[in-house]
Amino acid sequence: RIGSMRMRVDKRDGRCVVITIDPLTGQRNPAILRAVAQQRQGCLGVYGSTVEPGRTTVGDEVRVEVR
Repeated sequence: RIGSMRMRVDKRDGRCVVITIDPLTGQRNPAILRAVAQQRQGCLGVYGSTVEPGRTTVGDEVRVEVR
C-alpha cells in the first residue's frame, strides 16, 4: 500500500546498463551496475499491478502486506 493505493508486486525488475549513464552528462559509471549485481542479485525495482486505485503523494508511507 502506498497512500490510499494498493498494488500487487508481480515480478522483480532486472537492471541493464542504462542505470550506469548519468542523464545530465552522459558519462557511464559501471560501478553502479556492479553493485546492483553483487548486492541485489541484478534486480532493483519491481513490476506491479494496481489492485485498488488511490491517490499517492511524495512522502506517503509505504506498507507491505504479506498474503
